Amino acid sequence: MKIGASIMLSYDGTYHDFLNYAVSMKFDWVEFKYDPPFMLDRHLSKVSREQIRQIAKENDIGLSLHAPYYETNLGSLNSHIHRGSIESCLEAVHFAADIGCSYLTIHCGDLADNLASAPSAAELAFHRTLQALKVIQSQARKHNLELAIENRNGSSKGKKKIGILPQELLKISSELEDEVGFTLDIGHANVSGIS
Repeated sequence: MKIGASIMLSYDGTYHDFLNYAVSMKFDWVEFKYDPPFMLDRHLSKVSREQIRQIAKENDIGLSLHAPYYETNLGSLNSHIHRGSIESCLEAVHFAADIGCSYLTIHCGDLADNLASAPSAAELAFHRTLQALKVIQSQARKHNLELAIENRNGSSKGKKKIGILPQELLKISSELEDEVGFTLDIGHANVSGIS
């Protein structure tokens, strides 16, 4: 079994600091996040992508990157938000490839609760999520990255998230020709009432 750690958004240090901590703790794996503050220029300007790749390789630490999920929505019915969300995730693909990640963890889209009762809106949000994942998957493949779709928690108010239930994830996997992996977040499953 491999033991790793995932950087939290409240962490004050850099990717380098966190990776060096993982080395000192003899971890086998590190997952970085690609959300603010880590994706902002003031942070990325301090990051040597080659150095991260080298430290991980020298210490036999596997790397993955969590694609942006704050302020992004791959299922958005707003075309500007939808396109911007895809672009942010594509940036994450390139960054993940540069630092030597094996996986890109990603969340599906969502839909505002007041729209979720309209079948056509829910269907469109699901379709847009699939469309976005196909674009991101295509780029990830070019960089030898595996897309790992993470189950979402169902506890948020105000929106219906796509990708909470196993049936949804299996349908998404089928639509993506079973060429994606999954990240099982047991905490998300627990707060969603899935056992």
